[in-house]
Amino acid sequence: MLVKRTRGNQVSIPKQILVAAGIEKEDQYFDVQYRRGVICLKPISIEEKIPHCAYQELLRWAQKTEAGDKVFQSGREAVAHVRRLVKKPHA
Repeated sequence: MLVKRTRGNQVSIPKQILVAAGIEKEDQYFDVQYRRGVICLKPISIEEKIPHCAYQELLRWAQKTEAGDKVFQSGREAVAHVRRLVKKPHA
């Protein structure tokens, strides 16, 4: 089956080839290798390193405020605050 490579070095794989190879819609990452004149694509799955529940707990912890915490209304305000701190002479 003939396909054309784009300027961005991309190639579309025809649907019937994907079906024959058992590649599903959720298969989004591939190990690509060149072996004896053949380009090989092997579907792989990427596993999250941090469990979803641990990530959610981290977000809850990071968003908690305590008495005395400085709360910024924007990222720019936070950056300006850090820059002021850096300019202060250290004791």
